Amino acid sequence: MELMQAVERVREERARKGHNPVPDLTLAKNPAEVWEEPEDAPDYPDAKNPMSLTKARDRLARLRNQLSGLGPYRDPTPEEAAKIFNDTSTGTWKQRQLIEKALTLHGYIRKLEAREQRIQRHVVDRTKELAQRKVGEFNASMVALEAELPDLIAGAERHRQRLANEGAFNRLRMLKPDITAQLNSAAHAAREAGIEPPSLPDWLARIPGDL
Repeated sequence: MELMQAVERVREERARKGHNPVPDLTLAKNPAEVWEEPEDAPDYPDAKNPMSLTKARDRLARLRNQLSGLGPYRDPTPEEAAKIFNDTSTGTWKQRQLIEKALTLHGYIRKLEAREQRIQRHVVDRTKELAQRKVGEFNASMVALEAELPDLIAGAERHRQRLANEGAFNRLRMLKPDITAQLNSAAHAAREAGIEPPSLPDWLARIPGDL
């Protein structure tokens, strides 16, 4: 991996310096024309020991260097691709072997990338489904609460009135003892001062006798 990173840095430097792009011969054959469906492509190197996507990309990059040098790269023209398969020289025969291997790698990588995309779409769809469900549950809850709201308001008002009634009841129940205590204190002070003590107010008789 470190070697390929170093190669990639060299390639970028060559591109910056204006080197002419060379044909990427790993693209001399199109995997989509060989395997219409990505899943139809074979595993690499085989079904028992399939490479990870990262390792497959690294292997393809090494093949690209073998076939086309350090780059920078461009897609080969149909004429350039055809020349390789029409030339019977030994060097081109070796190229064809590497191109066939690159074709298999391209197809395998295409298959793994398609699987990743399906997984990502599933995650997105699942996330969207859960979000839509939560939004639907919220909206349904709001409708139910709106229907319940009048009863809740009426119940809260009754509770508030009950609390007010309880407060009034307790206040009224303590009124006579409080007044009696205040009267005793005022009467004692009046007697000590030699003035006429106060008397209980007449309205006290309006308080129910059972309180």
